[in-house]
Amino acid sequence: MASLDRSWVSHTIEQPPADEGDIGSVEQRTALVDFLEFYLLNYFKAGTGEQTPNLKDGREVFEQAGCATCHIPKLRIQRDRRVADVETVFDADNGNFNRLFATARTLLANPSSVGQAGVSKIPAFQPFDVENIYTDFKRHDLGPNFHERNYDGTVRTQSSRFRCGV
Repeated sequence: MASLDRSWVSHTIEQPPADEGDIGSVEQRTALVDFLEFYLLNYFKAGTGEQTPNLKDGREVFEQAGCATCHIPKLRIQRDRRVADVETVFDADNGNFNRLFATARTLLANPSSVGQAGVSKIPAFQPFDVENIYTDFKRHDLGPNFHERNYDGTVRTQSSRFRCGV
C-alpha cells in the first residue's frame, strides 16, 4: 500500500485566542445549549443506500465476527423527544440526484397544531428504533494515528480497549 502524503498535517493545535472564550451572559450560554440540543435532537438520520450483495455479505461477516454484539445495529429509544422524522432510503425510481428518496413525517402528540402560529408542537414521546447505528458508544485506542490532540498540546490516548485486533 502506498504511503499517504501527510506533509500538510500540522503537529500542533493552538489554543483559540482569548477573546473567543467568552460567549456572553448565562442566559445567552443557556440559549446556545438549547439551540444545540434542538439541532442534535432533530438532525436527520443517516440514509440507507442501495442494499447490494457486497453490503449484505459485509454485514454478515460483521455479525459472524461478533462485532454486532457490541456495535449494535439498532438502538431502541424509549421516549423519542423529536417532533419530526425524515426517512431517507435508496429508491431507483423516485430518487433523483443520488437515487435516495426522503419521506418526512410528524411525531406530534397534537398534530392539529401544525400550521398554527403560537401553538407549541408537543412530541408524542413514542418509542423509536435508530436503525443502522452500529456503535458501542465507546472511544477506542486505534493507535497513534488516531490519538486526539488537546488544546494545550497534550495527546489524549485514554479510551476503551479496542477488541478486534485491527
